Amino acid sequence: MQKALAQVDQFEAGRNRVFGGDPKEPDPAAQRTQVKKFAKDGKLIQ
Repeated sequence: MQKALAQVDQFEAGRNRVFGGDPKEPDPAAQRTQVKKFAKDGKLIQ
């Protein structure tokens, strides 16, 4: 269980790095901007 949780934490830190900058203290506004860009680029939203 500890290994699985550590892997989830590692995954989330990597995602935060991509979408929000700082892996430990992500910026929610930056994450929203990146998710919206992803959705628009993928034609999921207009």
